Amino acid sequence: MNLRSPAAALSSALLLSFALVDCTSAEPHEAPPECDEIASLCHAAGEIDAEAEHCHEQAHEGDLEVCLDIQDECLALCEAVLGAGGAGGQGGATH
Repeated sequence: MNLRSPAAALSSALLLSFALVDCTSAEPHEAPPECDEIASLCHAAGEIDAEAEHCHEQAHEGDLEVCLDIQDECLALCEAVLGAGGAGGQGGATH
């Protein structure tokens, strides 16, 4: 039994060190600006609308391709949700 405890501790420490090396050696987890824009705008909207929350969570994944696919739809949705919530102001200007 004494051999198992040190072996178990050693293997646990080894697995933990691999996990830490993997996390610390990876590139920084900086999300693309497109994802940040969606996540930021849809954060508050996601608290009151399930679809906006889905946009927020997808953007937090930080996958540029996904963010580009959902960007227009999610930004429009989240702006509408926030505008419908009585955020005040003049609303969006038409171009």
